[in-house]
This record gives sequence, structure tokens and C-alpha cells, in this order.
Amino acid sequence: MTLGIFGATIGSAASDGSLGDSNIKYFGRWDFSSAEQYVSYWGGAYIKVNFSGTTVKIRLGNTSNFYYKIDNGAWTTLASVVGTVNLTPNPLARGTHTLSVAQGKDYDYVFNFQGLILDVGATTSSPAVSSNLIEFIGDSITAGYTDPQPNVSGYAWVCSEKLNCEDTQIAYPGVNMVSGYKELGQDTQYFKHQSFKYPDSSDWNFTNYTARVVVINLGQNDIGANRIPLDVYEADYANFLANVRIKYPNAEIFAMRVFLGFGATQVQAAVNARNAMGDSKVHYVDTTGWLTSKTPDYNDGVHPSVSGHIKVVVGKVTVGYQGWFSTRNDCSPVNNWGHNNLEMWPDVREYSNTYPTSLSMPNGEPARMFSSYDDQTVQTHFHWMAEADIDCAALQRFANELRPGSAIKAQRDGMAVKVENAAKATGRKFYIMYDTSGWGVRGLKEDWTNTILNTLHLTSSPAYAKQNGKPVVCIYGMGYKRWPATPEASLDVISWFKAQGCYVIGSIPGAWRSDQGDSQTNFMSIYSAFDMISAWGVGRRMNSAYEPWIKGDRDFCDAHNIDYQPCIFPGTSFHNSNDSPKNLIPRQHGDFMWFQFATLRSLDVKSVYVAMFDELNEATQIFKTAEDASMMPASKWLLPLDADGVHVSSDFYLRLVKDGGQMVKGFIPYQINHPTPFILGTNNSLSKKKQETSRVAF
Repeated sequence: MTLGIFGATIGSAASDGSLGDSNIKYFGRWDFSSAEQYVSYWGGAYIKVNFSGTTVKIRLGNTSNFYYKIDNGAWTTLASVVGTVNLTPNPLARGTHTLSVAQGKDYDYVFNFQGLILDVGATTSSPAVSSNLIEFIGDSITAGYTDPQPNVSGYAWVCSEKLNCEDTQIAYPGVNMVSGYKELGQDTQYFKHQSFKYPDSSDWNFTNYTARVVVINLGQNDIGANRIPLDVYEADYANFLANVRIKYPNAEIFAMRVFLGFGATQVQAAVNARNAMGDSKVHYVDTTGWLTSKTPDYNDGVHPSVSGHIKVVVGKVTVGYQGWFSTRNDCSPVNNWGHNNLEMWPDVREYSNTYPTSLSMPNGEPARMFSSYDDQTVQTHFHWMAEADIDCAALQRFANELRPGSAIKAQRDGMAVKVENAAKATGRKFYIMYDTSGWGVRGLKEDWTNTILNTLHLTSSPAYAKQNGKPVVCIYGMGYKRWPATPEASLDVISWFKAQGCYVIGSIPGAWRSDQGDSQTNFMSIYSAFDMISAWGVGRRMNSAYEPWIKGDRDFCDAHNIDYQPCIFPGTSFHNSNDSPKNLIPRQHGDFMWFQFATLRSLDVKSVYVAMFDELNEATQIFKTAEDASMMPASKWLLPLDADGVHVSSDFYLRLVKDGGQMVKGFIPYQINHPTPFILGTNNSLSKKKQETSRVAF
């Protein structure tokens, strides 16, 4: 038989949705041997494709339970259906749409896919697909079996989605790790093509796809239900790790403590045994404290609830997104130049619309600037985010710009809609981040209720970020020395947002735990009220105090059950705005920022806020930027990317953030020197000694 591969491209170049359409991508263990239908045998196997037109139908060769979503919307469940099934009972708007279909809950896990039916003249196109695959091995807990939408609501699916990865779920309800105590265990069936309903299944060909990460969560049934002797379980687990390593020689393998703790000592011992044999890519994951017994974290005391599965997943890379550049004649509500006090100049080659400025390029032509208000600009930015594996954008919204009826509020409202659309189109998430510095908290409640919820309906969007099932909102500025609101007013706003069902992040002064520096001294109880703390890092020098600062923040948050998201930045300069020194904190061709990523990885910090995506005014942007003097105006001092003596491509910091995020998430090992090529297709020319010397200068 012909077996399926990760992200498989099967068949001809036809783009009509038929079974052989090469634009349909397959994930999981599929059998492609039949010309009539492609069959998957494990839960959560799925397909992805883009299509044009207004309707789409799916053809099934067996009675199936499955889920589907269109345009990154919510999953729709279809149970016990067969034949031709209409996925668009309400026709869509004309245009290009995304479709995902995933196998659903049953004990057979068989899904016979026979193709799609499109509108006359409609076509498919290739969907966005991640190059990273996580393989999850488990039982009903991994499959999310007691949830309303198993396989697409369990921690395995949610984790992959949060990390912008593809996944396979080799999981089945009720199974052991160890064979012989309750029929076959995963120590045998994992290596087969078909699930436990097929004990005589052929072997799976592991060359069909390569998992970059393998996550194992097995033992709840072995120890908790079937009382398999602990020494047998430990020996079998160690042997299983060795066999998985044979199949995936280079994968990072994570062995989880089952959530209720059964067999934890034995799992850790099996991991330690692999480590002692020289396999440093096998890791024990201590899940203690992740979920709380006898709470809504569980459906039945054993199986996590939907919110419990979400709670398991935390780490992500978020960027601050200003979206505040306007130009004359850009047809925005402001329709004039805004925030044009630039310190660095963008690479404008990929924008459809640019606008002439009063500045001149080296060749004498007018320098041209993009407008954030153009739809293509926002779509381009979010496309870059997707390419850089950036999970989420925190859209800045300013407390002094919330007056109803004002042009600037209309500008901000319009940007929010554009960001929502771009996030949906690219599979990113976004949330509102209120900048209250200098203005206090007046108007926040009204803006959230009247505009964010009831006019723009942002939190109803599938692209709006949720944490623990709650819409995320961030407040920047509370507690600074010149913060105009009282501690009582500040706490009132935090409590109000929580009462609305929000998950509230505080972007607060860097010295928040100290009686010195930029923080007031009477705000500790306010800081402690946030669900997540993100201490502002822009302007901080990288020296021997950096690691203790991050560790202190992390430890405080851990001790007080607060999530932690440190803020990092690539360097900064603000000369053109306040006449401060040029190139105030140099980027050091990526070393400055990588030092921060490496510190987070060494301290096992999983979430990170990058300041900023597009902040050209303080030179903290990571998006595509002028590489050298030839790409920026000659009539004004501006800071090029090669200011530190090394030429880097305009997308270098996007690629650096991608590599840094991969390291923080554990997809690549800890590295003290960044691996990002200065220019794609070349090796970094700096010697290791020179890189280490440049670090000392931070």
C-alpha cells in the first residue's frame, strides 16, 4: 500500500478538489493506495486546502464523525454522515477561502476521503503549511476524548496551533504503554499504520514524514487503571524511548508526567537512563501544578476539560504592533502625515502603495513611505509575521485617542478591523493592548464595551487571542513614576476587565519589584492582580544584571501563580525625536537581541513579547528595514541596519526572531551565538572570537 506523508502532495496538478488534487495537503497516517478514496486510521488526521467560489462539499466513503472550519473560523462538528456533505449551507462571499477538515471522535478513527466538490469554474490553491511537525503519542487524554470536540480541542491540537506547527496524534482511548495487560499497548501499536482496531496492521513507514518533536503522555491507564507493576512500566518506557529514537534520530523527545502523577518516578528514571546513554534530546516534562484536581480543569477527575487542555499550553511569541503610520492622501480618517519622526527607514519594496515624502533618496528621487492604513500593508506585515512563526500581535490602542467621533479614534478602529482580517487570513492571533502612559485609565471601560465588544465585535473573531478560554487584553503604563491614576483607580480597572471575563496582562515598569527606578513604590498589590506580567525591557543594557532580573521576575510570578512574559528588543535609538545620542543601544548585528533570547531559554521562560514589530520611531522595529544608505533618504540622518559594521538583509531581524522563538519553544537547542545568516544563502562572516568580543561591549 502507499502510505501518507506529513504535508503530503498527492496526485496530479489538477486544482478542482478531486481526489488527486495536489493542492490538498494531508497530515497524519494516510493510505493513498486506492484510486477511489484516501483513508486515515488515527484520530485527528486532517487535510488543508484553499478554494475559490462560494460553496464546497466533501465526499465520504464511510459513515464518519469529523470537524471542519472555513477561513479559520470555529470548528463545526458533523456526526454520523456519509456520501456528499455540504460544508457551506450558507454560501460564502466570493473570493478565496481556507478549509481544514479533521477526523473526529469514534473508536474506529477511520476516515474515507473521496475529494471535494467546488462551484463550477472554482479552483483550489495551496494552503499555508508549517514546516514543523509535532507527533503526540498518548491515550484518551491526548485525544481530548471527553471533550465536545475531541482531537481538535485537546492539548495536542491546541499546543500545535499555538506554536504554528502541524501535528499528528497517535493516540487511542484506554490504551496502555505496556502490551499484554490489556491487549496491545503503544509499545507495539505506535509503530503500526493503523490504530488498535487493527491488531494485524502493517508497520508504519517512518520515512514518510519526520517529526521534529515527539511528545509522549502514557501511563494513566498502565498505573492508574490497570496496576501494571512499576518496574515493568519503567523498563518498557525506557525501551519505548529507545525505539522512538531509532525512528526519529534527530527529534527532541518529551516524556510527560501524566497529569495525575501516576508513574512519574518511573518516567523520569526512563528519561535519565536515555540521558546517561548520551541521548541529550530526551527530556522529562514535570506537569506538577499544570492542572488542579477537583476543579473545572477536569471533566471527570481524569480527563482534562476544554479549558484544562488550553491551560496546558502557554508559550508563544508576541510582537507589539503600532500600525500608526499615516500619510497625506492615503484615504484614512486622518489622511495626513502621522508619526513621521522616523529613526530608521523601512524597506518599501513589497508595498503596493507608497507615498512621496519631502525627503530625497540618494538618486534625487522623492523618498516614499507606506501607510499603515492600506489593507495591503497590514496583510503584508502579517504575512511576514507568519513567515517568522510569530504567534500573536498586540495591537496598540492609545488612551488619549478614544474620544468618540474623532478622526484619530476612527483611524484606530479602522486599523483594528484591518488587523483582524489580516490575522484571520494568515492564521495569527491578535489582542488589544491599551497604552495608558501619561493619560491614566479614563475611557477604557467605555471603549472596551462600546467599541471593542459591541461595535467592532473583535473578541468574537476566531483570530482574537484567548488564554484559558478568556479574551486577552493588555494594559501598558500602570505604576510608572509619572502615572497619573491612583493605585485604587488602577486596581478598579483591572478588576473590571476580569469581571468581564478577560485575561489581563500588565505591561509594567522594568523595576516593578524594586523601590528604585521607574516604578512607584505602592503598586505591588496592583501588579500582583494581573493574570500575566510583562515588565518593559526597552532601554535596558545587556550586562551581568540581566539574567538575575529575568529570573527574579520569573520566580515572583511562579510563586504568585502569575504568568510571565518578558519583553525583549533588538536595540534602540531616538535621536531624531529628542536629540539623544545616535544609535543609543546598538543592535550589534543581532547579538544584542540573541543574548536576550538565550537568557530566556536558559531560564526556561516560554513566552516572549518582542518590542516592536514596526516601531521605526524608536528604532525597535524587527520588520523589513533599509539595509544601508542606498535604501534610505540622504537628506536626513537615519540609522541603517549596517550601522554596526555588518551588512544584513532587510528581513534579518524577522529571521532572527524566528530562530529565537524556535529556541525558546525548544525546537532548536540552546545556542549562545545566533545561527541566523546575515544574508540568506551565506554563512555569517564574523568569527566566534569576534562575536564573543562584541558581547562584552553590551
